[in-house]
Amino acid sequence: MTLPWLRLPAPPSPLTPAPPGGLRIGHRGGLAHGPENSLVAIRAAARLGADAVELDVRHQDGQLVCAHDRGQRGPLAVDAVALALDLGLRVELDLKSHGLDPAVGRVAELLDGLDAHARTWVTTFHPIAAWRLRHADRRLVVGWSIARSRVERLPLWTGWAMWLGVQVLAPHHGLLDAARLTHWRSLGLTVETWGLATEDAQTWLDQDVSVVIDALDR
Repeated sequence: MTLPWLRLPAPPSPLTPAPPGGLRIGHRGGLAHGPENSLVAIRAAARLGADAVELDVRHQDGQLVCAHDRGQRGPLAVDAVALALDLGLRVELDLKSHGLDPAVGRVAELLDGLDAHARTWVTTFHPIAAWRLRHADRRLVVGWSIARSRVERLPLWTGWAMWLGVQVLAPHHGLLDAARLTHWRSLGLTVETWGLATEDAQTWLDQDVSVVIDALDR
């Protein structure tokens, strides 16, 4: 099957190194310690020794906000990212966009304005969004998240990730095993995983895989 977007020009090579592996990342800022994607959760993540926070971002009402679902209220992305960086955290922005709205351009502008490329990366579930991010600014570090339901097409999706030039691959933990981890690393990808219980995180941290978890105090 040939997909229309594969006839698009390949993205240029990235300029910024990927983040290291083995990071403890607060899910939606630190979901167990404050309202999701909130400044309170970000401050808690820093206090509890997280390495990074993952924040959902979307374009709504003409602004880039931290919100998982349409219509949810949340802080402006610029305020949340600036706070996290000031607290010494790295930041993963989980872009809630198919790539056809203004969100990609706004994310590029945000990270350029904060000069934050070295301590941030942007992940997405959508190939068009990843393609547009890669073309928007070569300094952006781009990641691709893979849902558990994609298991049957995982080899195909790995190929797409390489064509897109993403640097971080973020499969659901149900897709991650030793053989796949070895393969993805052989392709030069940094691997992170999500959807796992906090008590299972150390197994992957010990293998230098970054984990996105709700609770950071265990």
